[in-house]
Amino acid sequence: MALSLRRKENFMKNLILAATLVCALGTSSPVSSTNGATASETRAEYIKKAHAELDELSDKIDALELKAKAAGSEAREGMDHKLAGLKARRKTAQKAFAKLQHAGGKAWMSFTAGVDNGIRELKTAYDEAVKD
Repeated sequence: MALSLRRKENFMKNLILAATLVCALGTSSPVSSTNGATASETRAEYIKKAHAELDELSDKIDALELKAKAAGSEAREGMDHKLAGLKARRKTAQKAFAKLQHAGGKAWMSFTAGVDNGIRELKTAYDEAVKD
């Protein structure tokens, strides 16, 4: 009987210790850079940076579209397909950015990964489109 009680006490002590550690780590650790914004980066700084990247990519896509319109019909067909993909990715990235902009309080940080992924995918798709 005493052994069973001792096991329960040890289990409870370990459980309380684990809960305390989880709470301590959860409240004191900075946001990692893989989650978008860094702990020192403010919402306004992040929005400004992401907006600038989206604008730059959007300008590049628009320039590529003008170049495709000036190209011959055969080259234009291939570019039209790539441009459709780029525009879809741009729209996805812009939607993620809009969600972040409308997020209040500290909730905006939870949307940074989506924005970062959208921008990264758009950059990759653009690089692939101009590579060919």
